[in-house]
Amino acid sequence: MKPKTKPSERFGSLLSGRVWLVAAMLGIFSAGLASCSTESLVTDTSFSLYYSGISEICPGTNININPTWHGTKPVDFAIVDIRFNARPAVASCFSVDSESGVFSINGSDDLPTGVWTVGIECRSDGRRYVYEDAISINMMKPVPDGIFLSPSELTVKLSDITGQGAELPCAEITTDGNRHVQIKKYLISNVYRNGDLHNECKEWFELNPSTGVFSIVPQNPAFEAGVYTFDFRLTTYAAGSEDEEGLFRKALRLDVTSAPVGISYNPSAATVEIGYSGKSVRPEIKGSLEGLVYTLKSVSPDNSIGITVDDATGVIKFPETYDVSNGDKYTVSITAENKFGAMDFDDVFTFNVTDFIFPLSLLEYDDIDEVITGVSFEIPVKDIIGDEVTFAFDNLPESLAGLAIDPATGTISCAKGIELPVGRHTVTVLARNVKSECRSDVSINVVANPYMFTYVIWGNNLGLTPAEEYGNQFRISEGDPDLVIPVADSDIPDGVPVKYTFSNKTTGSSYQMGASVAKDGTITIVAQTKGKAAVRTYFGVITVTVGGESEAAVTRNFPLFVDQAGYRDGYSVEYTPFAFRVNPKTGGTSVAPVVKKEDGAAFSGFTMDYRRNFYFYKLGGPEQHKEGKLAADTFLYSPWYKYYSALKKPVNTGANSPMSYYGDANGERGYLGLCAAYVNPGDLKLVVNADKFVDDYGYGDGVVIGTMQYNVNNNNPVTSGAEIFPIIIWLDPDYTR
Repeated sequence: MKPKTKPSERFGSLLSGRVWLVAAMLGIFSAGLASCSTESLVTDTSFSLYYSGISEICPGTNININPTWHGTKPVDFAIVDIRFNARPAVASCFSVDSESGVFSINGSDDLPTGVWTVGIECRSDGRRYVYEDAISINMMKPVPDGIFLSPSELTVKLSDITGQGAELPCAEITTDGNRHVQIKKYLISNVYRNGDLHNECKEWFELNPSTGVFSIVPQNPAFEAGVYTFDFRLTTYAAGSEDEEGLFRKALRLDVTSAPVGISYNPSAATVEIGYSGKSVRPEIKGSLEGLVYTLKSVSPDNSIGITVDDATGVIKFPETYDVSNGDKYTVSITAENKFGAMDFDDVFTFNVTDFIFPLSLLEYDDIDEVITGVSFEIPVKDIIGDEVTFAFDNLPESLAGLAIDPATGTISCAKGIELPVGRHTVTVLARNVKSECRSDVSINVVANPYMFTYVIWGNNLGLTPAEEYGNQFRISEGDPDLVIPVADSDIPDGVPVKYTFSNKTTGSSYQMGASVAKDGTITIVAQTKGKAAVRTYFGVITVTVGGESEAAVTRNFPLFVDQAGYRDGYSVEYTPFAFRVNPKTGGTSVAPVVKKEDGAAFSGFTMDYRRNFYFYKLGGPEQHKEGKLAADTFLYSPWYKYYSALKKPVNTGANSPMSYYGDANGERGYLGLCAAYVNPGDLKLVVNADKFVDDYGYGDGVVIGTMQYNVNNNNPVTSGAEIFPIIIWLDPDYTR
């Protein structure tokens, strides 16, 4: 997701789920910051908005989706666009809370099935952000009648899941056998725990995509007790009809039971003054909540003063009494019991008695004259008079929501990466104890990052404009002088340390890109001298770090594409551009290549086709997308699976049919609509079909390379001939041109 920008202002996204704020006219290559990445291909990381969780529901489902964000707390949420199957639509059952950003679906009984996307706008730090596809919901039909779980309810002890050696129960999705319905694919869609959506728990379970057997991942110490329910997404086939996806909603109930196994009070102690009452916080409990009751097990050294515990909440209460002395300690042990058992928890909370708690009369902090936005810092309490104090912000401005305060020590902090707005700000800290309260203002002067930059431009030598449309693409041939390419433009500040490094990403060949980058950013590309075998396309990444070892240093990555042009067995094939940028959601068609014969003679009958050595190199997208050569565990398996499933055949990763016009030696022509990509025989344009480079986690974001073969004998299929790599498929799920 990213803010809406004009095509001329954005170069594309190489990492999904990120924000673009790109300077126009500069041809910037970048992408927004993702939540789990240490390096980014970014221009601005000050704000990102995410709506995680639900993706597939049935009409009639009511649900709330909470937003998360990176940066300053957003406000003024609103729906700006609703689309159904990519067309403008209206849906009164969709709403978003203007303050919290919670997106709600209520009363969707009559909503048509299909893909709904919702655009959301918000304001953060005085800037307006628009997310065109903030929320995507696949409103699905229920699965056909005759599908059920066997069994539909499971019960298992938590100790059996977290321990070793226990046999865990399974369930199987099956049919009643009377309706001629076949299930071709099984996926977990949503996981709920105790009624709330918890899709982050999906990895705790497995659902065999071929057999429909549901199981629990064993020996998982993170597992928690509770009642889990599951939605399953099934692909079904009925005789005489097409494949159809449906949602098997709330199909399975899994009750993970446990006696109380853990209890924690945070903080685990409190100081009370003689003659004053006191109490603990509410505890966190691990175990089943059904029938949960707390009782006081013991108090050490004794409980003559009458310490009690609330049986429903677990809050421990110290009475108002004078029958205690300064320095006394009362350590409390608790028994927690539910319908599955009881457990004693010793020494979980301590009351420390004092004869006097000083009321608050002074609270001071040092002002901060300069802190770089995005850099971590801490502001401890300078001076305080008062005992047993808790701290909190008092009416913290929304623009400073990235600040945190330790409630026990009063230390104000800001984590690295949180972009506070530039300028001088005042925050107020409220300190309290049982007798009084005190406030203190703290001045924080936030300055701009002196190392911030958003773009570095090298251009291309193909005559392609604008530069932001085509990336850094350079063509060189054997015997050519080295290409020496200085930085054409950047917004790197003057006088700051800059480091350029290069890493080659093309694998599967003994030939590597002959490229290097100098200290000043100048790229040198050296032509390969290993003959026709080196004639191919390559790509790598240039990493630019500004700021040296400073915590404020900024790192950006920029791609480099190189075409080692030349003749393979007497012919050359040149695409311009040779890195074909295409949105996998919509697909597209490349330009036609220029084909030449080495001796200049006329020719006819040129045919070309993808053959083997298919690789995917990840530039962004879901973390589950594994890069590498086509195999069952890499992202490229998905288009192969889609192709062969549609033909009701076993997946054959050794075949080229899913990326071939001609198919294998048996000739599977006629299935071009199922192909992920193919070379059109008439004009040799590369066609990438929509919705093929996608799996259950999302669309591909990266580079696809495969070996092509050509011949001039009109052999169909192309099963022999020179092997070439003339074009790179550059998948960009945010590309709009």
